Amino acid sequence: MRPLAPSPNPKLVSFDLDGTLFPGTTTCLELGRLLGHLELIRELEERYARFEISNAEVAERDAGAYRDWEIAEIEKAVLRIPLIGGFRDTIAALKARGLHVLVVTVAWSFAARALVRAHGLDGYAGAVMGEADGHLTGEVAQHFEAEDKVRFVRAYAEAQGFDLRHCAAVGDSRSDIPLFHAVGLAIALNATEQARAAAQVSLDTDNLADVLPLILPD
Repeated sequence: MRPLAPSPNPKLVSFDLDGTLFPGTTTCLELGRLLGHLELIRELEERYARFEISNAEVAERDAGAYRDWEIAEIEKAVLRIPLIGGFRDTIAALKARGLHVLVVTVAWSFAARALVRAHGLDGYAGAVMGEADGHLTGEVAQHFEAEDKVRFVRAYAEAQGFDLRHCAAVGDSRSDIPLFHAVGLAIALNATEQARAAAQVSLDTDNLADVLPLILPD
């Protein structure tokens, strides 16, 4: 259930990654080209979209392709994925007003981590792949589901001294719905019908800065 008294002044914004900050694509699809298993991951994601398999099954079957790849090389590939327009200006505006900015995804956490570190954001979460000696192991160390987004954002917010009513979430798909129901402000961006129905506001835009009037007070 959505909080009854959402804060008019969010202190934190959580962004989804696939389809949101990476518009029209996913981390796994883009990296699939590099890893040589694009057709497999395309099939897995299509089956996931049809509710035929779980996100955990997608992760388990995708993970092996990463075995023994250097983390630094994969992170460089992540940072070559085109971001939504206005990303840097939007982040700068949010940070200038003192908001915490997170990237929270059901995709691989190393992708969110690369983006957070490159752009000076505050935190990230996602499915965790094993790492050893600077390489990926190709094994899932920890799955991360839609409900885990709520747990992570709640824990982060409470550590900073506020609650989910003071948080905004921006996302595009069904993995964002539990968080949409929990935060004070839910924004569906270029989203599926399911996500739109769960959000307070829906936007279709190729410029992330269009979320700023919804998040930042006058």
